[in-house]
Amino acid sequence: MQTKGHITRNNIYRCAKRSFYNVSYKSTTLTKIAKELNISLGNLTYYFKTKDAIATQTFKDFLSQIYARINEYAQPEEKFFFRYYVHSFIYYNIILSDPHLKKYYYEIQSSNSIYSVVPDAVSFAYDEFVKEFKLRITPFQYANLKLSDLGARREMLLNYVEGKILMPIDDLVFHVTATMGRIWQIPEEDIYSTGFRAYELYKKMDLTGLRFL
Repeated sequence: MQTKGHITRNNIYRCAKRSFYNVSYKSTTLTKIAKELNISLGNLTYYFKTKDAIATQTFKDFLSQIYARINEYAQPEEKFFFRYYVHSFIYYNIILSDPHLKKYYYEIQSSNSIYSVVPDAVSFAYDEFVKEFKLRITPFQYANLKLSDLGARREMLLNYVEGKILMPIDDLVFHVTATMGRIWQIPEEDIYSTGFRAYELYKKMDLTGLRFL
């Protein structure tokens, strides 16, 4: 049975996501959410201190949904890079195929404040790459590789949404993920063989029920 606190938090979260989708990230404010739910701003910030915190949670929850669905389809022996590749096909196709989600994603990527927060939701992937491919790198190199990947990904996606890069979404996923693989020194053969296998699995999956916002 949910406590009153859990119910309040869930109501705030659902209201914020609905506003992010229907209105926009930029136009959504904690004050407006509090007013819609008829609660005090202090009560709201007890659960989410900032709007950025809510946005970060949307990414974490979406990633959790995707990986849970992948685990239903992928063979247990499949490694993380394969699962990450499948995740990328799902993630970008869902986001970039919906104008509302595409706008939300663009707002997040182009906002300096939230862009510095969201990487926390995906940084676990880099640790997995280091372990899986036994990368011998120093903490300094790790930090630089992470920044390089995030920066390259951000620029490619911003340019794509702005219409400066024209290609099908699946081709974009191959390009973005292959670039990431090269930055992390993953062997070229692994990048492409894994990508094609991941695409085959992705096309067989039922994605019903996966929701970002």
